[in-house]
This record gives sequence, C-alpha cells and structure tokens, in this order.
Amino acid sequence: MRYLVLVPLSVGRLVVAWLVVMQVLRKRWRDTVEAECDRQIGPRASGWARAGLSIFALALAVMFVFSPLGHPGWARPLAISSLLMAGLTGSCLLGYAVTGITCWHDRRGA
Repeated sequence: MRYLVLVPLSVGRLVVAWLVVMQVLRKRWRDTVEAECDRQIGPRASGWARAGLSIFALALAVMFVFSPLGHPGWARPLAISSLLMAGLTGSCLLGYAVTGITCWHDRRGA
C-alpha cells in the first residue's frame, strides 16, 4: 500500500527534474549560431547511429532464432536488458564518433 504513494511521488519528481533541466538547456543553447557544414553533419551522424542500432537489433534477433528451443540459458531478463542498453549506448557512441571524425576531417581539409 505504501508503494502506491511512493511511485507517483517519484515519477512526479522525475518529471519536475526533467522540466528544470530542459529549461536550463533551452536557455543555454538559445542564442547559438550553427554553421552550414554542422547542419549537414548531424543528419549523417544520426543515420550512422540508426543503422548501427538496426544492425545490432537484427543480430540480436538472429542470435535468438539460432539459440536452442525453449528458454536459452544465457537469455535471462537482466542479460537481455544489459544487451539492449549496450546496443543503445554503442549506437550513441557511433553517432558521436562519426560527428567527431567528420568535423575533424572538414576542419582539417578547410
């Protein structure tokens, strides 16, 4: 019964914290000017990140297809959630790496 009060309270605090962080970030980045080459780099990097995450999800699905029937021993819920978080983190890192390498290449070539 106690959890029925604590869970909405925790969610409410999380929402309030998120709104505060978003307001701070909005004020911080409001007056920045973005270069034309940076506008072209962003979609390219997000495309690479999306492709990396898609390939990871496909590889995970293929791994499940070729695992033994029934419940595979390695596929515990904690292991699956860790794999999904590692894939999401890896796709973000791939996007940042593509952004960094492309910016470095553009700045060096210019």
